[in-house]
Amino acid sequence: MITPEGFAHPAYAAVFRDWGEPYALARSGGSVLLRNILHTDYRDAMGCHPLFCCRDWSGLGDDLDDLAAHAISAVMVPDPFDAPDEERLRRIFTRVTPFKTHYVTDLAPPIESYVPRRRLASASRAMEGMQIGFVDAPHVLADWLRLQEGDAARRLRTGFNTLTEAMLERFLSVPGVFVLAARYLGKTVGMHLGFHQGDIVYPHLGAFDDAGYRLGASAAMQIFEIRHFTGKARFIDWGGVPGAANAETGLSRFKQDFSNMRRMTYLCAKILNPQAYDELSRRCPPTAYFPAYRAGEMTGGGP
Repeated sequence: MITPEGFAHPAYAAVFRDWGEPYALARSGGSVLLRNILHTDYRDAMGCHPLFCCRDWSGLGDDLDDLAAHAISAVMVPDPFDAPDEERLRRIFTRVTPFKTHYVTDLAPPIESYVPRRRLASASRAMEGMQIGFVDAPHVLADWLRLQEGDAARRLRTGFNTLTEAMLERFLSVPGVFVLAARYLGKTVGMHLGFHQGDIVYPHLGAFDDAGYRLGASAAMQIFEIRHFTGKARFIDWGGVPGAANAETGLSRFKQDFSNMRRMTYLCAKILNPQAYDELSRRCPPTAYFPAYRAGEMTGGGP
């Protein structure tokens, strides 16, 4: 049996135990968070951000049936590399909706065949003044927390994309984790926290200070990752973009420059207790959000 790593490992769900109770799904080998629903005796289940991974997808349907004893609904975004196709997902879930396009690098072709020359040239110049390399996880706490705090002033960081010190310590203990850092004049100016999970690399979280942005640390680090993981993995999943699903943004154009393929993810949900779900949803304004009674909570920045 292959030992799970990264998003597939139970320790990843434990990172977010302040959000809910990690709950192992016995048949599939995945994990969800059981969350209390305010002002009720009910709980619901959610897969951890950004992807739900498991060992045996054929067991997930039975796991969700069993989960009805503990939760009134479940929602998750299955791993686009390993999950069943859309048709089979619809046999498991009540709702399956196209969610976000993930920008992906297939590491088989040479980097020059898909990364624009201007990106390669600017990254090369940036690397002349910065030192980029992997660092040991136990030594990154202070630097990451400083970068994350400063980065929040530039872009919205809420929910799962912001790690407290305790959460960060747990994140860094998940098997398969890596930390890539860019340093300039002896100071860390940018970081990627991610997972090398089988044939897939997920540079999951990034944070940069003003110098990191000015020097182009993000692009240089992505070039570094492509070159480093070529021959060690098959794909790098740079993820999607925040906000409206698949919107054209500066970030999406940035990720396109380092990608040569895309993968669609699906937001998958199942009502496990229809009576309780309808009871709570009737109290809410009409919404496409699932679950309806939690509409807007993620944009509010809290669990």
